[in-house]
Amino acid sequence: MPEETVTSSDIAARLGISQTAVNKMISRASDFPVPVIERSNFRAWRRSDIEEWIRRHRPNAGTR
Repeated sequence: MPEETVTSSDIAARLGISQTAVNKMISRASDFPVPVIERSNFRAWRRSDIEEWIRRHRPNAGTR
């Protein structure tokens, strides 16, 4: 069974921030996970990679 993926929109909703803020965060974080899907106008990441990154960098973001 393939692992669930998330988009920048999902990440924004998870963190309670705008997509613009997510895109800035991605561009500034040298250790942000690499997308598993990348097209000209679409990126998706493994949910587990994003959740781990959030645990390390934004521990007060809560859980879902």
